[in-house]
Amino acid sequence: MSGALWVAAQLSMLRGFSEGPSVTTTTGLYLLLNTIRTHLAWSNNTRAELSGVNDSSWNWDDLQPYFRKAIQLGSGPHPDIARVYNMTYNAGSYGTNTSKHSIFATFSRGHTPAIIPIYQALRGYPGVEIPIDHSVGTLGLAWTPRSMEPISFNRSYSRSGHYDGLNRDNYHLLTATRVEKVVFKGKTAEGVEISPRWAEAHEGKGKGKGKINGKGSGKRVIRARKEIVLSAGAIHTPQILQLSGIGPASLLKQAKIPVIVDLPGVGANLQDHAYQPAVQFNLNTTLPPIEAFLFGPGLNLMLGLPGISPTRYQSLAASYLSQSPSEFLQKHIHPTIIAGYAQQQRLYAAGMLDKNFAFSATGVGALPVAAPQLMHGLSRGTVTLNLSSPLSEPIVDYRFASNPLDLDIVAENIKFYRRFYTGPDSTLRQYVDLTLGESQPGKGYQSDEGLKGWLRENLVPSVYHPSGTAAKMAREWGGVVNEGLEVYGVKGLSVVDTSIFPTIPGAATSMTVYAVAEKAADLIKARAVVVVGL
Repeated sequence: MSGALWVAAQLSMLRGFSEGPSVTTTTGLYLLLNTIRTHLAWSNNTRAELSGVNDSSWNWDDLQPYFRKAIQLGSGPHPDIARVYNMTYNAGSYGTNTSKHSIFATFSRGHTPAIIPIYQALRGYPGVEIPIDHSVGTLGLAWTPRSMEPISFNRSYSRSGHYDGLNRDNYHLLTATRVEKVVFKGKTAEGVEISPRWAEAHEGKGKGKGKINGKGSGKRVIRARKEIVLSAGAIHTPQILQLSGIGPASLLKQAKIPVIVDLPGVGANLQDHAYQPAVQFNLNTTLPPIEAFLFGPGLNLMLGLPGISPTRYQSLAASYLSQSPSEFLQKHIHPTIIAGYAQQQRLYAAGMLDKNFAFSATGVGALPVAAPQLMHGLSRGTVTLNLSSPLSEPIVDYRFASNPLDLDIVAENIKFYRRFYTGPDSTLRQYVDLTLGESQPGKGYQSDEGLKGWLRENLVPSVYHPSGTAAKMAREWGGVVNEGLEVYGVKGLSVVDTSIFPTIPGAATSMTVYAVAEKAADLIKARAVVVVGL
């Protein structure tokens, strides 16, 4: 029996468009702080925001100390490189703990002269601001550190920062193990039912490590004295909740699972950042050699919709606000999910008018490529049990472009980069072969409908940042966890992973995950305190 029991898992395969193929996904290496606008959507001090409480502790000011606790500045840019590339950063956004048990943000020592023409062109481009970095709440063109150790330049992440070298009697990691469900006594979570992923896993053989209670293979229950914490990610956390009897009652009844709590929001509200295949141009010249992208200076362009589409952003926002909240959600959806999306719709419509609410992020390389990500899609997907085999991988439907305005926004992104590279005022026209022109999408895709058709065939709906499927929102708005990240309707069960994000951050999710985890640790420790004598 353990004090606090943590449950973690991995993601394997996803479904993309509503009727589309499956896609594989990978992780990236950027560390990006999120803009203030993103986190204000999580809390603020009115019930009109998504938290549903008047005194939320999840606003920007409350989270800032946890960002600094979670991420340490390994090293800034080398002075010589900073001088050449005019690199700036806000050291106050990072912590200063350099012990081996830390996660680091480190600026690359790479050198990519071919990036300089693009940097210079973007500095003077209409609508592109140059903040000290993106942590100050201003979008634009800024340099970004990598998830790297400051000396070895190996990847820095949760394993290297918190697990490797850890020596604690009260910490046990079971590998090759599947959590099948949370076990309840009434409405109180008491433990988890587990099974090995293969017969020898719990015998100390194969890839697994160590026996459980001296026993071999087979199902068994590990019990917790205080709390069970689900950290299985935005795909498997909702699956485990549903297998445990927490989720949409209609789905659970179809799966013949006894209903512990009817929570329609479990598995709803799925969001991710979508990846647009690169806009590419043919060159008429030879540029300096290019450093490997992941090790060159990290330059990122982040834009709101007014910067992407200065002539259409207002009409796109008006079109979105005029939609019925349920118009492009899945059919027969629960009213609480519609109510929650209505709150998000209001916030996003305002964000579409805000130059500092991110809709596009592009890792800037060298000519002639731009591959932006859509940071705040308007469509919402689902994660549900496979009714024919509930313990197998869940059914993940991103439903990307179910709201057609997603494709309008991404098409505007393509047109932005066309103007930037080949427009009449572009300083980069001199490098582009204007006769051959664009190699992707290509000259055959000039109209809006043509671009959207191309995107339907080529756009990738995930960059492995799935979020939102057990959201920290008001229960009447489809929320699953409260301000303390505790699951509504039960005791002793909480969630700490990207599934609790009500809306996806406007940047890579890793830094926000680490900050949320640090805050969650404080919440869990506070709940575990036993007051003697009361």
